[in-house]
Order: sequence, then C-alpha cells, then structure tokens
Amino acid sequence: MSQIYTNALVFWNSQQLTQEATVTVTDTLGSLPVKTVQGYQGESPGAPMTEVVIEEAVLASGFDNENAPGGTNLANLQLKFGQLTIEAASDSKSLNGVIFESSFTWGVEQVGKVSLKFRGAYVDWQ
Repeated sequence: MSQIYTNALVFWNSQQLTQEATVTVTDTLGSLPVKTVQGYQGESPGAPMTEVVIEEAVLASGFDNENAPGGTNLANLQLKFGQLTIEAASDSKSLNGVIFESSFTWGVEQVGKVSLKFRGAYVDWQ
C-alpha cells in the first residue's frame, strides 16, 4: 500500500525559508553522565533544549533575503535571536532562541549551501 510521507517547512520570524534544503531537529535533555571509580552510575538532570541545523541552497544572485538567517552579512548573523518554526507531519514546533553558527559549503558538482545552527529552549511538537 502506498503512503504519503511528510516534508518540512522552516520559518524564521514568520518568514518561510524558501531555499531550505534540509533541516535536522535534535531534542536533548542536557543530562550529564555520572561517573565514579565504579564506572557509569546514571544521569544527572540537565537543561533541556532543542538544536536545529538548517541547510539552505544559495542562489547565484545572492543569499536568502536580509531578514532570513542566510543573510549576506555574517557579522550580523552571529548570535541572531529570533523565532524558528518547523512544520512537519501535521505538527509544528516554534522555538525562541539564537543562531550561534553558520558556514558556507560549495564543491564541484555540489550545490552551494549555507548551514545554520540554532539553539533554543525545548518545546514539544504540537
């Protein structure tokens, strides 16, 4: 039986990232392993958070518009606070947080991409 599978849309401050190519959402408890001379003993609670990596294709005419995270001025991009929303599988996750890293990649027979790393407080898919 054939099934229909989800795709994902990404929005930065309510504006869709139209050149988004991939998105990876990682929810973490932020726990720390407890180690003693007897070995691993368990986990110490930490600060839950969500980290997101977005890859955007880069047009030859320029990076995504200035209001989106892939703007052309990297100095303005670092530690850029805002709201990131991901819609997938009839649910969404809206996070307030910060873009803390970006990189540009290009190679022969590859699409030029900007990779953005975002971190925010954990929220459930709704």
